[in-house]
Amino acid sequence: MGKLTSVALAGALVFGMGMTAAPAQAFNFWFSNGTACAAFNLNCVVNGNAVGQFGANNATTFQSGLGNGNQQIQVNTGNASKKNTLNTTQIGVFNGQIGTQIGKSNTATTVQVGIANGNANVQTGNENDNGTLQLGALNGNATLQDGNNNQNSTGQFGILNANLTAQNGNKNENATVQLGAFNGNATVQNGNNNENTTFQAGALNQNATYQDGNRNENTTTQVGVGNSAITVQSGNNNTNTTRQTGSGNTAITVQSGNGNSAGFTQN
Repeated sequence: MGKLTSVALAGALVFGMGMTAAPAQAFNFWFSNGTACAAFNLNCVVNGNAVGQFGANNATTFQSGLGNGNQQIQVNTGNASKKNTLNTTQIGVFNGQIGTQIGKSNTATTVQVGIANGNANVQTGNENDNGTLQLGALNGNATLQDGNNNQNSTGQFGILNANLTAQNGNKNENATVQLGAFNGNATVQNGNNNENTTFQAGALNQNATYQDGNRNENTTTQVGVGNSAITVQSGNNNTNTTRQTGSGNTAITVQSGNGNSAGFTQN
């Protein structure tokens, strides 16, 4: 789990170029809306935005502060009515984002407020949806979606929280919320129609979820300090719920096959 947390944090903490951008079509590369920075305009000078677009795509960027950076590539493999969409808002100091969308009708919305928060988003396929909200300092998130109609939502509030989400397949859903400091989560879903929800509040809580198959469901809730949970489900129609409150609790759940159900609570 430590390695996954480090990858999510290190891979998402990035870039300090900077400027502001507006929507465009075809291939575009922006430097502050294509105009020279006015003298003494610190926001123009120190924030950076670079967006490459191939085909019919939408990208909107708002940055306010110092040293924020955004780098995006969009490739539309459909027609003009099926645009990929990127919405990015960064407020604060040294926040960074990098992203890639290849396919059609993918949507990614990112809001980062604070200091040195980092986000990486990669979507390949069609009609995938990702939303990321990070408030605080030194939080890191990485989201990878490969397939169709996958949905992910990530919210991190505090200091040095890290999250990694990977969804491969179709119609998978994931929601992650982390509140506090030094919390880490990694979620991997391979297959179709899998669902996962993770909530962690406190400090030094760690969770890893791996689901391989179809229609698996997992819910993990950890509140306190130093709790750890690992869930592995291989097969179809498996269900697991883990709840831990307090400190130093550990839960490991492994289910292989079809139609298994497990529940685990520690206070």
